[in-house]
Amino acid sequence: MLPNSPAGRVSQLLKSCPIHKSHQQRVERIAVIAAHDWQYWLIGAVRIFLHPEVRAYDKSDENEALQWIVGSASGR
Repeated sequence: MLPNSPAGRVSQLLKSCPIHKSHQQRVERIAVIAAHDWQYWLIGAVRIFLHPEVRAYDKSDENEALQWIVGSASGR
């Protein structure tokens, strides 16, 4: 697998992901602030492998992302 290929990027992301498989059950949601278009489709691809719900947000929607995360913590 080539490191710069889409599959290589997914592999690198999963290896560097701070949420290890054993901790996934403790996390309900992950919000990602995406800076590039390809990051949105990458999040869409890896979300099927993760237990937590994952959403990608624009930098301008950072407050919305935070509210989504905080809402899950407070039971909303």
